[in-house]
Formats: sequence, structure tokens, C-alpha cells
Amino acid sequence: MNINFLSPFNSLGFGIFGKNILKELDKLCNVSYFPIGQPEILNQGDANLVKKTILQSEQYDANAPSLRLWHQNNLAEHVGAKRVAHIIFELDNFTKRETHHIESQDVVFVCSQWAKDIVLSTTRQSNVHVVPGGVDISIFKPTDFSKRDEYIFLTIGKFEVRKNHQGIIDAFSLAFDQNSKTELWLACSNPFLSNEDMSIWQNYINSSPLANKIKIIPHLQTQEELCRIINMADCGVQVSKAEGFDLPTLECFACKKPVIVSNYSAHTEYCNDKNSTLVPVYKTELANASYYDVHTSFDRTHFYGQGNWGVVDTDDIVTAMRTEFKNGRRDNDYGLQTAQFYGWNRTTHRILENL
Repeated sequence: MNINFLSPFNSLGFGIFGKNILKELDKLCNVSYFPIGQPEILNQGDANLVKKTILQSEQYDANAPSLRLWHQNNLAEHVGAKRVAHIIFELDNFTKRETHHIESQDVVFVCSQWAKDIVLSTTRQSNVHVVPGGVDISIFKPTDFSKRDEYIFLTIGKFEVRKNHQGIIDAFSLAFDQNSKTELWLACSNPFLSNEDMSIWQNYINSSPLANKIKIIPHLQTQEELCRIINMADCGVQVSKAEGFDLPTLECFACKKPVIVSNYSAHTEYCNDKNSTLVPVYKTELANASYYDVHTSFDRTHFYGQGNWGVVDTDDIVTAMRTEFKNGRRDNDYGLQTAQFYGWNRTTHRILENL
């Protein structure tokens, strides 16, 4: 089968999707690759794959499907006969432009039933299929480290209001005191923040009564580096207001880690009360970053009230963190089983089945 694939190839969310789907498509199809942005090449395997598939695009099949993995407001550019979009979004509504771009596609792939329901209820697009993301279990896997006395909570995902870092920091500060053998690690590098924006988050952390127990992890360049940090920690905390898929939770599962996660949005596709500690979301609110004490120019640009996201009660996060710490739970067999089911090969087979 011939396929024309358009996507980023880097270490951000869309880029991780694009990289892994390209790898799997290359095993099954003749792929003509059209990168969105400059590919981020981290090793020789990446270099060989990108070179091979871009070279194949010089003789692309104009009658083959065009699969564009990108934001829902920019789906006009395709290469091929059948226009297929794979979109990842977090809010429950679309702008007029986004709606038009979604409705202009022949087929739309989304990452969860939650997302499918939103597309069907808010647009005239009816050809929608659930194609979840995945995790590379050859990279993300349990590894033994010499355990510290402290119980390490880890949250992953770039600094922004949507990720609810303020709520996580507040909950940690309320749940524990200086005598508690706990730490909170924040792997939250955001390449889109200015120095001024980053200082807003740093100042908020510094104002916490447990600031000395909160550690910002420097930017992690590779998936292997992220895996190492996950394995050094004891419990993931991913209580965001909304997610488009939430790769970090699945990556924590693959490393057999317990995860505290909000019971709302796309990660409900694979998070349940067996593999996760679910923090309830009883209502939604307008997704407007300016309503929050801690927000940046990045947040105001992306979250200005076009849709809604979940409300997570800080007290519920406090309860979950205290419970995990008290129980000293460091293993998650159900999470590992979930990760093993969600391989990128499964994602790619779902794509090909629904083209």
C-alpha cells in the first residue's frame, strides 16, 4: 500500500506521534514522508528513516491517501487523493476555522472516544474513528534504581495552566510538611516560554513552604532520558484539566509506576480504577488562562475561553498523594499490562484499517 504522510518529527507531543507512526508505517507500507517543520534527528536510525521516506516522496503516489497529523486549525495542505486528518485536542469546542478544517476532511482520526463524541456533537463531520496513541516498550520499561529514602512524586508535561501544575504544587505543599520524606519532581520544560514566563513558574515554586522539596528537571532531550527519570520516581501525578491523549501517563505505566490522574478527557480511553488513582472531575469550566493566578503569555495565547476543561479539586489531589505515600506503593502491574496493549504498531494498524 502507498501512503503519503505529513507530520512533525521531534520530541514534542505531535512529533512523538509522528516519529513512531512513521516508523511503523514504514514496516507495512510504501511511505512518502512530508515533514511538518524541521525533523529533529537524535540518532542514526532516525536519520536513515527520514532520509529514506523523504526520498520516496520524490515519486509520491498522487492517488494514495494523504494522512496529515497536525492541529485541527491547519488541515488544508494534503498530498494525495483522500484527505485524512489525525488530530489531537484538549478542549470540548472548536473555533469557526477549526470546524471548517475538520469538516473538510474525508476521514478524521482522534485519540479517544471522548474526542470522537466532541467532533460528532459539535461539527458536521461524521467519518470519525478512534486511533489512540501508544508507547514504545522497547524504551519505556521498568528499571531498578537504588531507592532513596524519599518517596518521589513526578509530573511530566510542559508548564502551562492546562496541565494544572499550580494545583499539583499546592496539593503537595498541603499534603506534606518538612518532616515528610517526600519530594515533587517537575519534568515540565516548555520550549515556548520566554525567560519572563519561566520566571513566573519559578517564583511560584519558590513561594511554596516546601520549595526545598520541589525539583525542576532540566529539559530532557531523548525518550531514554525521560524513561530514566520515570524509573527514578515512585508515582506519577498527571491531574491535568484536559488532555489530548497524555503520553506521559502511558509511559509511566510502561515503567510500572502508579499514577494519579484526573478522571476526564482523552486519557480516560486507557485509565481506569485498576491501573490509576482517579481524581474526580465533577464539572467543567471555561478554559480561560487569565482566570488563574499563575499563567503566562503562552497560556493566554492558547487558552482564552473558546471551550471548557475539567475542574480538579486540590483537596482531592491532596488525598490521593497522601494515600499513595502512606501505602508506599511503587508498582503497578495493571498499568504495565495497559502499556503493553497500547503499542505503536496497534496505532498504525488502526490507521490502516480505517483509511
